[in-house]
Amino acid sequence: MNIETLARDEIFNDSLLRPYWTESSGRDINKIWLDKNENLDPELNKVIRKAFNSISIKSIYGYPDLSFLYEKLARLLDVDSHNLLLSHGSDGVIRSVFEVFINRGDKVLITSPTFIMYEIYAKIYGAQLVEVNYVASDSGPILDFDLFLNTVKKTRPKLVCFPNPDSPTGVALNEEQLQQLISACKEIGAIVLIDEAYYPFCDTTALNWINKYSNLVIARTFAKAWGLAGLRIGYAVGGKRIINLLHKVRPMYEVSSIAAEVVHKMIDYHEEVLKSVQRLKAGNDYFLDRMSKIGFSIFKGKGNFSLVKFGNYSNNIHNVLKNIVLYKQSFDHPALSGYSRFSSAPVSTMKLIANKIEEITYEDTSNE
Repeated sequence: MNIETLARDEIFNDSLLRPYWTESSGRDINKIWLDKNENLDPELNKVIRKAFNSISIKSIYGYPDLSFLYEKLARLLDVDSHNLLLSHGSDGVIRSVFEVFINRGDKVLITSPTFIMYEIYAKIYGAQLVEVNYVASDSGPILDFDLFLNTVKKTRPKLVCFPNPDSPTGVALNEEQLQQLISACKEIGAIVLIDEAYYPFCDTTALNWINKYSNLVIARTFAKAWGLAGLRIGYAVGGKRIINLLHKVRPMYEVSSIAAEVVHKMIDYHEEVLKSVQRLKAGNDYFLDRMSKIGFSIFKGKGNFSLVKFGNYSNNIHNVLKNIVLYKQSFDHPALSGYSRFSSAPVSTMKLIANKIEEITYEDTSNE
């Protein structure tokens, strides 16, 4: 039996490649993890530990009962529980949107570079990708919003995906631009997915418009600000009609009992989460200020990460830092050429890295 002949044609797209789990080397626990935009705040970790310690044994042996979390999350967001869909991270929201709305040949408009899963799902469902590129400038990556909006109107995609802020650039639309985009998509009959994974690092949100725009879906996650990346839990917010469609393709249980119970408890500590966000933003500001004073080009985006150009010092800095911290050393896209990305951490952590970078540049200068 030739099993391959039974698979959908889209699965044989030569560019649809995924890494094998057996080839993952894992991350060194002795290094500082600033490579995946997680929340490493020690103070928030103490709160998370409290939440985990309160988990009941029923959450381990029992199947999920999620109504209690839907109700509590709805109160937090000031929406109706029917405006919500829990998911396997914000990634689960994205997949559900593609599964409900995208047929083979449909156009999907994205930025470039952006979150890789938009492209992956476009290939899985046989969509035609339309990309609007960020461009390089002396002040960092730039999105030509007029071009982006005109491309929406000209190409008339079925789905527009925009993370606000975007990743890895950190670029965000302001409230006026965001509403222009959603309105333009409604005019042409397109679904618009606004990915707010980095909320509230960036507090611009489309949440207040979910009942105004029937074509709007918002994706959020508990991975970033809430420090719960390992639980893989997020949610969709939208009008009741569009959320009802997304519910039709959800799995038997959207998330695990353990994830649901931890998030339910963490909502009680919402103010602590917001304080953690401020600590990470302060650490980010501190790090970028130090890098700027050394003379490096920086870009402060709206996410929980920063971009730095080390220029002629790049090789020496990378050689030393690779033994201390995990971070994104470089990017292939021209708009981010020369930049390295560091996830945000409290001032105490960013100070250690800034001190080491300063030592390297001082030694290089002394040896000239």
